[in-house]
Amino acid sequence: MKKAVICSLMMLAVSNSALADSEESLYEIDRSGFYIGVDAAPTELSTPSVTKDLSGGYTLQAGYDYQLNESIVIALEAEYQNLGEGLGLDFDGLGLNVKPKYYFNLDDHDGFYVAGLLGMKEYLMNAAVGFMNTREGSGSVFGIEIGYEFSNGFMVKAGHKQGDTRFDNVTEDAEFTTNYIGVAYKF
Repeated sequence: MKKAVICSLMMLAVSNSALADSEESLYEIDRSGFYIGVDAAPTELSTPSVTKDLSGGYTLQAGYDYQLNESIVIALEAEYQNLGEGLGLDFDGLGLNVKPKYYFNLDDHDGFYVAGLLGMKEYLMNAAVGFMNTREGSGSVFGIEIGYEFSNGFMVKAGHKQGDTRFDNVTEDAEFTTNYIGVAYKF
């Protein structure tokens, strides 16, 4: 619960400072804007008793980039992640992330960036066969991403993120590790 409160306060502070800027861009390159994205996201599940590569896996994101200066952008995003299937179980997650980005090559609009990721996620575990109902758990997510943003708003990206949770009525903690590649478009 403390993690959720801290993450919520961070998001609120970042969004309030970003909204305080004027509507017009103060920067030569305007990197603010709404974006959508999709990732191919194979995931590994680890518990104290088992490690399993889950089959499938993808992530859908929608977010907004707030530009703080010429090279620093803070993204606030919501995501749905299908973590995949394995061990007769299907895993999904809904999350909110803060993603600070640092842009290089600021001579033109195109630019490489590196980003950190910090967030909270609500996980769902569903049985493929009916011996149990859906189990829920919440946990933190952290990671790193590299990417390239083209002047037309198209982005390509790759990253690594890790999340942990304990599902209701399950005695072991679960850790999800995802390496992903994806694309996004900023409007």
